[in-house]
Amino acid sequence: MSFDLRTINNEGDNKNNNSIVTYHRRDAHSDSNVYYTSSAVINIQQVQTDLHAQHQHEKHALADLNQRLRLFVDRAQQLEAQNSKYIAQLANFRRQPSGISNIDAQSTERYVHLQSDLTTISYAKVDYEFDFEVFQMQIGIYQQLIDVEQQWKDDGRLKLEQELKQLGSVLITLRTSYAELGREVESLSATREDIFKQYLRLIHDWCSMKKQRKRWDLSLQTLKSHIVFYKNLRSYSVREFESVRSVDVDQFLTLELDKAVKKIRRDFELLYATIHREMTTYYETKINEVQTDVEQALHYQQIEIEELVISQQTLQVEYEEVQKTFSYEKEIRIQLEAKYAKFESDFRSIQLQNEERLEAQSKDLQRVQESIMAVAYDIDEMRRSKINLEAEIIVYRHLLDSSEIHEQVMVAPIYQSVGSEMTGKFIVKNQNHGAIGISECGVKKERERMLLISFLVEECAPNGAYISLVNHSTSKDIDISRWVLKRRIDSEPELRYTIPKGVQLQQGRELRIYSKLGAGAAESASYNRVGSSLSNQVLVNNDLASWGVGKSIETLLFNQNGDEKASYSQSIAYGRNNI
Repeated sequence: MSFDLRTINNEGDNKNNNSIVTYHRRDAHSDSNVYYTSSAVINIQQVQTDLHAQHQHEKHALADLNQRLRLFVDRAQQLEAQNSKYIAQLANFRRQPSGISNIDAQSTERYVHLQSDLTTISYAKVDYEFDFEVFQMQIGIYQQLIDVEQQWKDDGRLKLEQELKQLGSVLITLRTSYAELGREVESLSATREDIFKQYLRLIHDWCSMKKQRKRWDLSLQTLKSHIVFYKNLRSYSVREFESVRSVDVDQFLTLELDKAVKKIRRDFELLYATIHREMTTYYETKINEVQTDVEQALHYQQIEIEELVISQQTLQVEYEEVQKTFSYEKEIRIQLEAKYAKFESDFRSIQLQNEERLEAQSKDLQRVQESIMAVAYDIDEMRRSKINLEAEIIVYRHLLDSSEIHEQVMVAPIYQSVGSEMTGKFIVKNQNHGAIGISECGVKKERERMLLISFLVEECAPNGAYISLVNHSTSKDIDISRWVLKRRIDSEPELRYTIPKGVQLQQGRELRIYSKLGAGAAESASYNRVGSSLSNQVLVNNDLASWGVGKSIETLLFNQNGDEKASYSQSIAYGRNNI
């Protein structure tokens, strides 16, 4: 029945551990939440680690490809240098005199060898160039794959961060519950420590009593040995002094010894009975207390087991529901991906069809626009031709009847037009500051020698096909770079044109600035002025379809400083009455 204190401490530690395990079982649902949260965090960290490792692997692969590409480039450069060296040697051989017939067989063999080396190097150069292009394509593909995978990683990282935020909120709620449970654990731990200390004191008292009992057993054993010794002593005394003892002394000693032994035995029995009774009572009390604690612990453990079973069943049901939801969402995601792929293919096919239709419609629209522009241009040409004819009639009539210098007023002859009489008035004002003048006529006419004017009108274009600038100087060219032409037609907005940089109007020459339609008409008709000794310089204003026509037209020329250098104005009035 002997026990060691180390065994008692181990039993106390086991009881402490059992109490801690029992407490943790009471919150199995919270432990499952913590495990789920920690597993999710571990999964996120694992995914991040895998993504980082994959990124590093791709980075190393790309670096390896770049290194190989540099090696190929270096090799190609070496081959190019060797090729240039061989080409130089071939050039040196070709510069030698025509006495090639005197070259010995060794030189011929060397030439053939060099030629074969050159061919091999050329083939190798072609191969390396092809490999270089292939590696460039591979690098582009890898770069695209890296970009796509980086985008996918960013999307996955965003999803994981959102899941981590949700888990963080769950973790915060769990921490609040853990704080309450921690306080309960502290109170239960204090209670457990008190019970454990009481149990240790009980064990210590029990060990002390056991030690005392051993001492008493040792004392009893010593007393028994003393009794045996006294018995032996008595027998020895009886044998030694048998001759001299008397009957009375022997009986007295025997009686006294028996009395002493009986007293010692009775005292020991009383003491042992008292100790045994006290120990029995004490241990029965402690055993009852320990049994009560054990029964309470078993009752609590049973309750915790029932709660654990209930929570486990609840978690199992929730897990099954989540699994069903996940499988359903997975099926839906697969269906949506299939539908998305189908829609994307349909969209691409429809987009291609629409692009083809749009291209066909654009071509048709362009053809229609071109036809409309041609018809409009023809109508405009007819209208302008009509106006030009009427203006020419007025001008010719006026030239025959008038000789004004700065202002010309002409009256057109009376002619029948749809059963009515038409008279008109054509007024032209021309002013120039310097050697440059503006002319805008499109019909060639003879210069009237009777007109004593300083500005010479060579030709004009009432249909708005072009504007003509003439340099009347006979000694110098004029730089008209960045000069500005302004044209006002009736009440329409002002037209502006800036002459390009580097344009010079040579002495005695004419510069025609065509509109877009005027240039097309001039190119298609390929007409030249009759009776003109000037060779024309040509510019095309592609921003304007026509310089415009109207009843009142004013054209101004400004230099790059804004000073007016020439002006031209004309007006045409029609009426039913004679002037």
